[in-house]
Amino acid sequence: MQLAILLLLPLALASEPFYRRNDLLKHVVVILRHTDRAPLATYPGDPYKNHDWPLGYGRLTSRGRANARALGKWLRSHYNDFLSDDPREVDARSSPAPRCYETAALVLYGLYPANAVQREWEPDQPWQPVPITRVPDGNDKYSTICVPRVRAAIRSLIAVPEPAFLADNETLRKPLFGTLGGIVGFVARMSNLSEESSSGLFVTAIKMLDTMSVAKEYNLPVPTWASKYWRHLHWASEMAHEALCRSQMNHFGGALIRDALNDIGPTGEPLARPSSSLMRGDPDPSDTPKMTLRGYHDVNLGGILIGLNGTLGKRAPYGAAILVELFTLASTVTPDVYVRVLYKAGDTVSTLALQGCSNPCSLQSFRELLERNFGPVSKSECEWNDNQPLL
Repeated sequence: MQLAILLLLPLALASEPFYRRNDLLKHVVVILRHTDRAPLATYPGDPYKNHDWPLGYGRLTSRGRANARALGKWLRSHYNDFLSDDPREVDARSSPAPRCYETAALVLYGLYPANAVQREWEPDQPWQPVPITRVPDGNDKYSTICVPRVRAAIRSLIAVPEPAFLADNETLRKPLFGTLGGIVGFVARMSNLSEESSSGLFVTAIKMLDTMSVAKEYNLPVPTWASKYWRHLHWASEMAHEALCRSQMNHFGGALIRDALNDIGPTGEPLARPSSSLMRGDPDPSDTPKMTLRGYHDVNLGGILIGLNGTLGKRAPYGAAILVELFTLASTVTPDVYVRVLYKAGDTVSTLALQGCSNPCSLQSFRELLERNFGPVSKSECEWNDNQPLL
């Protein structure tokens, strides 16, 4: 617990790269949340039901597109000494959600702007295509919900007492709603929600709060009843988010970061991935990438943060990124491989304190940490179809 309190150690980086001058960077894993998006859905009584979200519900907004490209430029500025201008050196994958795919594409646009040779096909166009892996919705093992674990989390959440810091002094610090379930019930009544199950009602109410949060981000007023009790609603939303992160952390977080390191050899560099395909060029720099980039959701980042550090802190903001640096020390005769984990949230970049491993942590110790802190997930437990391939 004491270690978990040391969640983040701020870095004074300025324009310097993260790895120190006596370190030899071998590989970087970047796991990021998509950037700014429109609401996922509308709700009964939504005053902005007909608001124009030009790119659609759940899609990136224009602000999100700009911020995604800016994130790519940021990665380029900090890893410029490590990366070349050849985009084949990055292995990119995204969640099936279009906003994650678009974020990954725009990050790569900022990270690998086309040079003179790469833009010969279109001299005035700085963009170039960079491959991104994306499997169909329902087949992505890092974003397919384990529903029974969500139901269990909801049952536990409903009884969580309303914290004292939310109490109004005028009511002698008595809780207004009693429990988190009371807050959800209030939202349901004010919005005339009707669901067949309590878990369905809970999920719908929390999605409503998400829609309101996005409206506030764009300076659109929320309903008067919601504005009056916004602190309570925000607390309920954040509690639900953390519970979702914890319930899905083993495959949303653990499997995602563990698989990203699967091809890393003892030297800290990816092992060559020979292909028997007759369609590929040989050799190809993509066989041994320098960077692994994954574009996913706040729940993925939250699960990783909880598993590595023991606590979540605040929800990962749009465009947040977990950076796993693999490096050796140039001063050592035997170049052991170490891992340093950094967390970028907004303009702040911090070192993440790891549960049960010093900083920096040896690659072997880091792999062992992942095995200890992230458990397995089975198809039977999660009620996934045996014929449903998870890739």
